[in-house]
Amino acid sequence: MTRDEQVKYWLDLADYDLDTAEAMHQTGRWLYVAFMCHQVIEKTLKAYWCATQPTAPPYTHSHQRLASGSGIYDLMNDDQRDFLDTTPITTSRPATPKTKKNSPAHLHLRHVDKSLTKPNRCSNG
Repeated sequence: MTRDEQVKYWLDLADYDLDTAEAMHQTGRWLYVAFMCHQVIEKTLKAYWCATQPTAPPYTHSHQRLASGSGIYDLMNDDQRDFLDTTPITTSRPATPKTKKNSPAHLHLRHVDKSLTKPNRCSNG
């Protein structure tokens, strides 16, 4: 694949995941909205990596690692860095209600709950 094809591949996946997040938002499935938005950010960062780096992006879900490795982290403002540094998804599936208190998944869900109370935070409207 050419560099442009790699970028398009990741952006197409991100676009699909954003459509999925919007569908989940319409049905009130907030945990999946957060999970899919995490995927959108990850795939967008991988597209940026492909556009700016000579190597393929690493197999990671870490936004911070992708942003740092691609060079975009240094271009971000403090709020953007804080967001990347505090919103890890540490599992391949969303946490269940039985998530242990103060586990990474539980703390992330608390952060997501706070974010969802701010209208239009992730939407175009």
